[in-house]
Amino acid sequence: MKKLLEIKSKIEKISKTINTVEEAWDYLLETGIIKDEQTLQVVTNINGYSLETLEDVLYATEGYRSFDQLFDEDDDEEDEDILNIEDVQNEDGLGFLDK
Repeated sequence: MKKLLEIKSKIEKISKTINTVEEAWDYLLETGIIKDEQTLQVVTNINGYSLETLEDVLYATEGYRSFDQLFDEDDDEEDEDILNIEDVQNEDGLGFLDK
């Protein structure tokens, strides 16, 4: 079970990669980090339409220097959640996650 969760996490991490400005733009809007597309339009008109500019927006709003840092943090939180779930289930004697 644990191996399956590790594989799933790796696959999700691969899919959580921002490679283009368009992907970053869409991610900021779809996740609600930026509520209004006009905000991104104004910022990119002033600072340039680039991945660096959108990572600056991410830093200003969320405190992450890059999308990779954001996704690494998400992965760490998911790993902690998985470990906490395993501990609770094992303490309750359910046993299906015994190692």
